[in-house]
Amino acid sequence: MKTIWKLINSLDVKSGTKNLLFLILSTMGCALLGAVFWLLTGSWFLPDKIWFICFSGYSAVFIGYLGGIIYLFKHDY
Repeated sequence: MKTIWKLINSLDVKSGTKNLLFLILSTMGCALLGAVFWLLTGSWFLPDKIWFICFSGYSAVFIGYLGGIIYLFKHDY
């Protein structure tokens, strides 16, 4: 998340826009990581597509979105 924030913080936009971009990229990135994790491991053990949605959705919401909010609160930008 630190790398994402450094990239966004270097942009010349308002702080509210920076926060929104950070949350969007953090959520999408974690959803992508969850999907890749399912493709590497779960596609053999849990081949149903609902597990793909669970792996990517839970990682997006809990790690990406809520983790991004906690990161922004903690670092007070």
